[in-house]
Amino acid sequence: MLTGALRALGSQLREPRSKSLEDGLFELRGTRVRIYYGFLPGRRAVLVGGYVKKRTDTPVDVLRLMRARLKEVEDEHKKSRARVARQKS
Repeated sequence: MLTGALRALGSQLREPRSKSLEDGLFELRGTRVRIYYGFLPGRRAVLVGGYVKKRTDTPVDVLRLMRARLKEVEDEHKKSRARVARQKS
């Protein structure tokens, strides 16, 4: 259901189902689950992880890990685009 809403609405998805956490990281919000995602160029959403919610706040280490994963995905995407551009030259 959550990922279906993300697929249908993309960057138009808003609270209460989605929340921006800064630096391009977003949180899909279910009753007991949180799924973290960001966007790559071309409106492509990429899921970077999640967890089962057991407390009211989000643990700092979870947010740190999700931001690191998103940065890793973004860096890989840039490298891939650069390789394709060099091959076309």
